[in-house]
Amino acid sequence: MQVDAVATPAGAVQVYASKTERYPGPQRATDSYDGYWTGTSHTCVAKAADADAKKLYFTMKPSDHYDDLDGDRIVETPEVERNVLYLSVFGAVAHAQGTELPSTKYSITAKVYRYRVESDLLEAITAGGPLTEDRRYSVVTQDNFNYYEVPLTTKTSSVTVVITVNYGEIDVYTSKSKLPTQDVSNAGNTLVARGDWQAVGGFEIAASDLNIVGGYVYLGLIGRVPDSSYNIEVTLNELSASDPTELFYCPGLATNVGTTSHATPCSAPSPFRLFTNCTSERRTSTST
Repeated sequence: MQVDAVATPAGAVQVYASKTERYPGPQRATDSYDGYWTGTSHTCVAKAADADAKKLYFTMKPSDHYDDLDGDRIVETPEVERNVLYLSVFGAVAHAQGTELPSTKYSITAKVYRYRVESDLLEAITAGGPLTEDRRYSVVTQDNFNYYEVPLTTKTSSVTVVITVNYGEIDVYTSKSKLPTQDVSNAGNTLVARGDWQAVGGFEIAASDLNIVGGYVYLGLIGRVPDSSYNIEVTLNELSASDPTELFYCPGLATNVGTTSHATPCSAPSPFRLFTNCTSERRTSTST
């Protein structure tokens, strides 16, 4: 979404989207629906003063073609239930009553991303070494993801990822539940700031962002230019006999983990979600 700063230098618009509401916006809200697709990557205000165009991302599955949107358990004709995204553009320039209604000139483009739904398993090439690929370097093309699954051990408390770009430009996403997409408002997708993964020593994925029970975490590297080459290495940071830290997790809540056991809710700030209505268990290191 790009506002024409020349034709309308003071222009601004609000963008709404929905898979089910033909005219998305808060005016169409009901008791059970906000009237539009909420989330920072699903709605925005674009202004003429913006340095760059605003970008929104929406995750839609091929199976959405067959979703029972009206809940009657009958998949109806494509005219009634189809995989479509509705957009609405709302003028966002304030004006006083009795004055001329302002207008905004804008342009909008849409692109469909179809990702390769498979991941490479990272493994240690040498005993005790970092997890990596069995090739000298990897290449990712523009607007495509290379996905990786990082297998975790029972003693893993965090993961350190080092990515070295040989040429080109990439972005890095992580997820503890599924292969990540660019839609950061979709639960589980996290965009790693470039300053973090480009730093010497790489970046760390904390215990709260690992699927400790499932034993994995996913990485997604997407190309931003026609071709990008990189190397990737992952180190599992494990609990040791000399480290008193204990890693707690709740079997009933799969990926809610932390270094503190919470049996009941509390209001104190915590970097981890609290464990409620379940029996917390813990993983600790043992001497060998």
